[in-house]
Amino acid sequence: MTPSRRPHLRPLLLLAALATVSCGPRVERIPETGATLEGTVEYNGTPVPKALVIVAAPETGGVSMSAFADGDGNYRVENVPIGDVRIAVNTDATKGMMKGEAMSHSDPKAGKRATPVRLVEVPKKYHAPEASGLTTTTRAGVTRYDIKLPK
Repeated sequence: MTPSRRPHLRPLLLLAALATVSCGPRVERIPETGATLEGTVEYNGTPVPKALVIVAAPETGGVSMSAFADGDGNYRVENVPIGDVRIAVNTDATKGMMKGEAMSHSDPKAGKRATPVRLVEVPKKYHAPEASGLTTTTRAGVTRYDIKLPK
């Protein structure tokens, strides 16, 4: 007998389907803050191209936003938490991305080699928001913060 011929099972099947759907992992959407943090990244006075800039607030329970700087070290991280934030600059994440870009722009058969962006590595102490010591206060709209890392 098929389930459509057993009307007494329909409520149980519906209940089982609802239970299955509602038991999945909960995904919470991050609220839109309307805040953006932007500026430049420099290490010892040299722009840091393609660095990963991470912005986190202690009260968000580990939620962070991030973005890569461009080839001149300019960054823009959108939807950052409003208030006091911690910042990190990570160049380890950049290495693979830069190799991929260099490979995609070169053509060994034609003798054409892409001019890679020079990697500027920053010390590991700046790689995590909790350890970097970099902080600022953001507000709704755009907050400018130039990250100047000393040697």
